[in-house]
Amino acid sequence: MNNCRHCKGSYEATPHQVKNSDFECPPCRREANRQWRERRKAEGRPVRSTKMPREYHRQYEAAYYQQDEKRERRNALMRAYSKSHATRDHHKARWQVQRALKAGRLNRQPCEVCGATKTHAHHDDYAQPLSVRWLCPPHHYEHHSKAEGQS
Repeated sequence: MNNCRHCKGSYEATPHQVKNSDFECPPCRREANRQWRERRKAEGRPVRSTKMPREYHRQYEAAYYQQDEKRERRNALMRAYSKSHATRDHHKARWQVQRALKAGRLNRQPCEVCGATKTHAHHDDYAQPLSVRWLCPPHHYEHHSKAEGQS
């Protein structure tokens, strides 16, 4: 355990912090970063993200799949995947949920854990395709990671 050089609170330092003798707890580090960004912005020098914009990826993918061989390869893989005996029930259930949503026979509900509005339909049993649980993406992934850990 180390003491933060700002708030003097106790926290567990990462190996990187120990190596560089940089002893700041995470809340103090976040505050220092926020102030640094504000200072840069006030000077007219905004901090640029190292992440490529989503639009760049959309344009790249559109151009990539304009190539006939790439498009055909992707289409062939998706056809094979959707017709695979192992995943056929999964696809059929998803298609039926999508059709029911468009037809108004099924309504998207908020997440049953946190109440978020952006949700996924989760099938506990693919034999009952319209019997779904509505989970937001984080809770859906969490549910699957727990299920995989049990098997």
